[in-house]
Amino acid sequence: MTKKNNSFRLAIVLCGILAAVACDSASPTAPTAPEPEPEPVTLNGNWRGTFTGTLIASDAVTATLTQTDAAVTGEWSSPMPAILVALGAPANVNLSGPVTGTVTGTTAELSFGFLAIAAFQEYFAEGCALSLSVTSFTATTMEGTWRTNASCEGRVNDNGNLTLTRQ
Repeated sequence: MTKKNNSFRLAIVLCGILAAVACDSASPTAPTAPEPEPEPVTLNGNWRGTFTGTLIASDAVTATLTQTDAAVTGEWSSPMPAILVALGAPANVNLSGPVTGTVTGTTAELSFGFLAIAAFQEYFAEGCALSLSVTSFTATTMEGTWRTNASCEGRVNDNGNLTLTRQ
């Protein structure tokens, strides 16, 4: 009978050990908090970079943009391109004006308008603007293409590429 008792005790000890191991491996873990959603990338901020084109080219383009939902507003500026100065445009006046447009995901359609300044009237008719197709933007860069719109026909008919960096 002692052999039976010893076997029984051994069985109980083994069951206890197995139960402890099973409980330890199946112990509940504390729930983890979900990862916060990343902030969406917007065009908000100050940008600086280059426009390349035949007539309108600059490595000193600046833009200050504000994005509210899908709408973009702001202002842009660039020194008068040398080729336009050679054609008679005033060298001491920057190309500049309002920015309007819309964003879809990380692409955008923007209009860089020109201020209605007497010095521009010969070169930039009323409504003349640069139509930008931003093919991609991130938290640090914006890239795309641009063209002058139909109101610019005449002396300022141009297109090119843009690369801007958030400042």
